[in-house]
Amino acid sequence: MRCGTDKKHLKTAVIFAIILIASIVHICVSDAGSLDELWNYNFSRMITMGMLPYRDYNMVPTPLFTMLMSLPLFICRNLLVFRIACACLTALICFLFLRLLVRDSGDHLSALPFVLIAVLLTDYVSYNNLFLLEVLAVYYLFERSGFTKYSMAVGALCTASVFTRQTSGCLLLMISFILTLIFYKKKTRNALLFTAGAAIPGLAFLLYFIFTSSLNDFWDYCLFSLTGFGKSNNHFFSGSIILLLLLIAELAVEIHAVIKKKEKLYIAHLLLGIPVLSVMAPIVDYSHAQFAVIYFFIPVFRILHDSFAGNIRKNITVILSGLVFVCISGFGFSKIAGTATVSDIAELKYIPVEQTLLSDYSDIAEMTAKWRSEGHSVTLFTSSSVIVSIINGDADPPYDTFNEGNFPGSIENHMVYVKEACSRKDSIIIIASDYNEEGWQNPEGVLEYVQDNCIIEGSYGRFLICKAL
Repeated sequence: MRCGTDKKHLKTAVIFAIILIASIVHICVSDAGSLDELWNYNFSRMITMGMLPYRDYNMVPTPLFTMLMSLPLFICRNLLVFRIACACLTALICFLFLRLLVRDSGDHLSALPFVLIAVLLTDYVSYNNLFLLEVLAVYYLFERSGFTKYSMAVGALCTASVFTRQTSGCLLLMISFILTLIFYKKKTRNALLFTAGAAIPGLAFLLYFIFTSSLNDFWDYCLFSLTGFGKSNNHFFSGSIILLLLLIAELAVEIHAVIKKKEKLYIAHLLLGIPVLSVMAPIVDYSHAQFAVIYFFIPVFRILHDSFAGNIRKNITVILSGLVFVCISGFGFSKIAGTATVSDIAELKYIPVEQTLLSDYSDIAEMTAKWRSEGHSVTLFTSSSVIVSIINGDADPPYDTFNEGNFPGSIENHMVYVKEACSRKDSIIIIASDYNEEGWQNPEGVLEYVQDNCIIEGSYGRFLICKAL
């Protein structure tokens, strides 16, 4: 008995190690070219610099992901450390995904290729990944107990999800509470336990907002601003079409299984998928669609396994797993072809970077640091301002994430910052000459206002260097 248990634990450890290695390769072997990754890194690194979310800088996402990812950066503030933490989060998501796939069969080898595909599907890691982990954990607790216990833990997870992704988290909280009332036998007792669990992280964050005097900004940026954010920051990318077609097929299979079996867990899985689907609102692209595709593959895999597992040899699944791992490695190394590893910039050390990007932004960073040391106020209006801050080892909120979704109440509020920068004495403004084309989230009217109210004194590459009139 003991020997069998040890072999089982060893098998589990080996499979987790494979998933972790695949996650590290996929997340870490990549060039520093994704602004979404750098923005998320920047939110976390600023905490290690003594700044606190909604007191010293603002962001539309709720703060749990940023706070968690700042912890390893206290040891070493470096993008590679951030990526390793993101890879660990990815591995945890995929391991839990694996456990859900093999609930009935326990056939880890058959599920491993699909779990590695989930690793391959993962784009840059953000609060959306943490939210997927929370949804999978809620479903896992419902499934493991058969709706008999863990209601307090479910409540705590749901409130944590609200402070991970506000609208989707609120949906998860409401749906999970309804499932608790419908499927638990001792409804009153478990509803109270759910509420108690939900109150714990809620109270903790409330105290944080009160003691840091940040409740008003949290409300403006995370809740009230959604009324303008959803209208201004929506977008559809054609690159998501393949994933959307796959998702439609998965949903058809899911709905058919719910109608045919009428089991509690099938119903719960479908309903808990609604918050995951909401991740695609208001931006529909590959990065947001991947989460629903991964989540809704659970019932599809179970049906495929029940139908074909007896006809597929285990060595075939091992070969398939190896092929997917090769794809993960090949895709990663293809992204760093022609790049150079940074050695002289502390926060980008060991990170592959395109040489032209590095030289351009290093020069801008050097000029910015020099002018500031001479007493000038330097403001950058470009979606890539965060790169300059990371190179210099400082931070410049809100300009490091100066996009449409990052202003409270109304997107027109960004002009307050623009007018202020253009009216300051000894103010130097660096703005991308292609500002209106460089990023679809760039607020409107900025380039035109700077050109009308400042003197263009020179340029560097695609950047204009201006001074206030």
